[in-house]
Amino acid sequence: QEKFAEATPLLEKALLSGGSAITPLVLADALRMQGKFEDARRYSQVAVRTLMDDKLNETRLAGGEWYFNYLSEKPGDGESWKRGVYAQGLPRKQAMAQFSFALDSALCGNEADAAAAIKKMREKEPTEDMEEYYANKLRAAIQFGGLKKEDPRVLKFGELLMQRPGADSKA
Repeated sequence: QEKFAEATPLLEKALLSGGSAITPLVLADALRMQGKFEDARRYSQVAVRTLMDDKLNETRLAGGEWYFNYLSEKPGDGESWKRGVYAQGLPRKQAMAQFSFALDSALCGNEADAAAAIKKMREKEPTEDMEEYYANKLRAAIQFGGLKKEDPRVLKFGELLMQRPGADSKA
């Protein structure tokens, strides 16, 4: 009661997330597919902040089972969306949000934030079983976001993803 200052940021997060932290992630996907990388980054960051907030991660904002369809990889692609991945536990949801934030950060030229988000993604959940899902997001961003495979931001993001914990990144 009467903890308005404490409640305000929580309410702002709830409002922005539309009742679930999945909403800003899906919005980030849609914006990324339009080449609106700064806007996508803003919404993927909302999802990260929501899912990493201990006060919120036991609420409906982070709860429930999520299903993420794969994104279309080319115009007229009627098959990709039929596949997807489930996110049941909080660590997987956090990892997925960190991936989106890493991708959006890299596409905005913010390599430091991208690298930090990838590190956090791996801390939350190893990516081996999620690699195809993550690759789909990157292919869709290239196809629909106005990028080229040889774009320096795409290449740098690929390098960051390939670095494994404990490996010498300077080699």
